[in-house]
Amino acid sequence: MRCELGDTVIMESKLNCNDAKSPSDVAAALEKALVDKLKNPYAPSNRWVVTHYGNSSFWQSNSNIGQVYAIGIGDRVDVILCFKENCSDTNNRIQSSVDIR
Repeated sequence: MRCELGDTVIMESKLNCNDAKSPSDVAAALEKALVDKLKNPYAPSNRWVVTHYGNSSFWQSNSNIGQVYAIGIGDRVDVILCFKENCSDTNNRIQSSVDIR
């Protein structure tokens, strides 16, 4: 949206608006923009935000509690956070998709 309003770079200057059409570029920029902003409350030594490309269910592992996954899939970025064991249970995670076009 900021690109549509005239900005040329977004996400803490980690993404050029001309590249915002690629889900993998958007997911990578999200990780770069947020990696030093917050800590994983469940495992402070682990990264808070992680990117991945392609459809995968690895983030359903309980070892990933507290990490935000930005996953570039097709024409969207899925953002997923597991906050409680059993991560494969949809009641224990927040998941949202953002269309990139």
